Amino acid sequence: MIHYVVDASVVIQHFIPDTYTSNADALFGEVTKTLEIHIPEFCLLECTNVLWKQIRFNNLMVAEAKLRAAAPDAVGALALVNGLRIARKATPLASLVLVNPANLYAPNALLTERGRELYWEKVRRTDLIRFGMFLKIWQYKPTDDPKYLVFPVPSQSLSVNPNLVQNPGY
Repeated sequence: MIHYVVDASVVIQHFIPDTYTSNADALFGEVTKTLEIHIPEFCLLECTNVLWKQIRFNNLMVAEAKLRAAAPDAVGALALVNGLRIARKATPLASLVLVNPANLYAPNALLTERGRELYWEKVRRTDLIRFGMFLKIWQYKPTDDPKYLVFPVPSQSLSVNPNLVQNPGY
């Protein structure tokens, strides 16, 4: 009997399409009475680490696309974004703009793509401020008061530290 010990990289390749997915699929397809696969106890932790790196990689790609679009290197930014879209089986974009001030949800805007790519990351508010779109009124934010660009300093912190000053408008 042949024994294989597989690590997280092989397990991830089996579930997330990548360069060596066909090799991982072939290995798991050969599990018979003559082939035995052992998966270490800590494999789940390793898989989490590999997936986290994938999420961070996508964040870096979108950040680089933003820099290229602002440079301006629209072709380079479009290539990076389309690479991410192809990896998740979305239709590639024909053009890309940094932000569309008239339409917060413009499908070809980098701000919109960043919102789709990082929707679990809780960075949308920061992105809207960074792209200059936070003060626009939309369905769930009926005010455009600039005081909401910063948060209030908690009253407990103000009472403990006399050097702190409350942010304007609070």
